[in-house]
Amino acid sequence: MSIDGTTVENGSERGFCTSCGNPRWYGSVVGLMRIYVALLRGINVTGKKTVPMPELKKLFIDAGYTSISTYINSGNVVFKSEKSDPDAIRQILEERIEAKFGFEVKVIVIELAELVSCLAQCPFKERSLGAGEQIYLTFLSKPPSRQAVGAIENRKGDSDEHVLRGKVVYLLVKNGYSNTSLNNKFLEKKLCVDSTTRNINTLRKISEIGDESE
Repeated sequence: MSIDGTTVENGSERGFCTSCGNPRWYGSVVGLMRIYVALLRGINVTGKKTVPMPELKKLFIDAGYTSISTYINSGNVVFKSEKSDPDAIRQILEERIEAKFGFEVKVIVIELAELVSCLAQCPFKERSLGAGEQIYLTFLSKPPSRQAVGAIENRKGDSDEHVLRGKVVYLLVKNGYSNTSLNNKFLEKKLCVDSTTRNINTLRKISEIGDESE
């Protein structure tokens, strides 16, 4: 059976990961509590856009979300919701954050299963990293245009590597993230999208927290 372009079998809904494009099962269609990850951009950096984690957690509670966990001060929140539209959740969170704290914060919202899939599809292997090399993932608010993608393909500067898959840019940074030309500001400007970046180790920990809440 098909519902809105997805396939339903035995009460479960089969769709595709919007970040990586891989097929996956979403779970029960009726009464499902989906596990989401919210990644806030640019908070608690050098004293700017200060958002205490206890207050952020309360904001999620007040918005009606449950099973909320935060991880470190960069703004990583795992939570549950019955809503099936990550973009609608993003809009609610951005509006509530601005109303509460008085400044704009862009938020990327993805399902936990999407995060797990993106980690599994990483083209750079951690066991093969050289000295000082690190892996980062930049999550985009929407797929960039072909023209915009060309702008980063033709960049000049360092030897850092990147692979774009759907709404995720995988980065292999060789001399520290602070020194890469593929930083979040550059990618947002060239790709014309909102984005936020996390180290792969941070994302693996977030994934573990999400697994524990299932």
